[in-house]
Amino acid sequence: MLEKDTELSYLAAIMDGEGCFCVYKENNPRNHRRSIRYSYGMNVVNTNMILMDWLKSNLKGFVRTKRPNTIPENWKTPFQWSLYATQAAEVCKKILPYLKLKKRNAEILIEMNETMQNGNKYKIDRRHGVPVELMNKRELLRIEM
Repeated sequence: MLEKDTELSYLAAIMDGEGCFCVYKENNPRNHRRSIRYSYGMNVVNTNMILMDWLKSNLKGFVRTKRPNTIPENWKTPFQWSLYATQAAEVCKKILPYLKLKKRNAEILIEMNETMQNGNKYKIDRRHGVPVELMNKRELLRIEM
């Protein structure tokens, strides 16, 4: 994990320029009680594999080729590094002071993570699913993102 100020500010610059903080909403057809599921994370798309290796070796996550069949022949192949859930929120906490353009997006991702944790202020009853209040909070965060 990155600790030095120079590394954290470098990562913040990458996220401000090439990165994306995301909140996803999916329907879960297998479970009617939990028909809506939220996930969240961060990613960087770039054609430089050295950058992708640096991100993966320092932050974990995974790297994949981004839609190789839809890229014109004269373009370089883009790669996507992704990190999700609590790991992404922990990285956001570290780079937050250095972000300029996407600071609020990182804050939203951190807030989203807090709604997912077992120790949050919302009581989750496994038999009855996630409380409406909590689902509404997640949806508002997703919309703001």
